Amino acid sequence: MAVLPVAMIAATAVISAAGTLAAGQAQANAAAYNAKLARMQAAASGAQVEQDWRRKIAETKAAYAASGVDVGTGSPLEVVADEATQGALAKRLVLWKGATESQQEKYAGEQAKASSYIGAGTSLLTGAGKTYTAGQGAGLW
Repeated sequence: MAVLPVAMIAATAVISAAGTLAAGQAQANAAAYNAKLARMQAAASGAQVEQDWRRKIAETKAAYAASGVDVGTGSPLEVVADEATQGALAKRLVLWKGATESQQEKYAGEQAKASSYIGAGTSLLTGAGKTYTAGQGAGLW
């Protein structure tokens, strides 16, 4: 009859370790999803930034044209070129931020998974110690 409590202690340790591993994998999966989502959001935001800057360039060209200024030469051309450069930089910044966030999420997932291995090992070792002590106290070994 003393075998049952000892077996339950051992089973609890195994179940705890399995739960810790499953939780770590779930966190890693969630982080991978969040990483993908960060890239997708950055792509959408980057497209919006690009569209906004194209609109601004078109407005600038229209304002120059309405004033009778040739936008194909001189200062107006430089202004339009500068706006195009600023727009491209703004888009790249948005994409870079998304890539950085994505990498952070991936790293967090890897850390969660690694941490779950440590937690599972701790559960198994602690359970083994308790099982041994309980078995020794029950005279099983």
